[in-house]
Amino acid sequence: MSDLMGRHGLLTIVWVGIGLSVLQQLVGINVIFYYSSVLWQAVGFSEKDSLWITVITSITNIVTTLVAIAFVDKFGRKPLLILGSAHLLIVSGCIGASLHT
Repeated sequence: MSDLMGRHGLLTIVWVGIGLSVLQQLVGINVIFYYSSVLWQAVGFSEKDSLWITVITSITNIVTTLVAIAFVDKFGRKPLLILGSAHLLIVSGCIGASLHT
């Protein structure tokens, strides 16, 4: 515990880590991964098509994670985090708008 503490409480890096964890939960992407098949069926896709969309989404997630790992040393973590968060905001907004209509 002493490694996490600074002069005035928790170290800044600990707060950044906590903030990133909270952000990950608040963006709601886990809902897309966990319930994607049910969500796609709710908007009118057949069970077979919704399962294929779920497989494609999972493969895309794996591929983009591998790409990010490959480029993290080249571009740095912060720019990738900002870019990824911006893309996630846009995509989540599009998914929300699609489900709403």
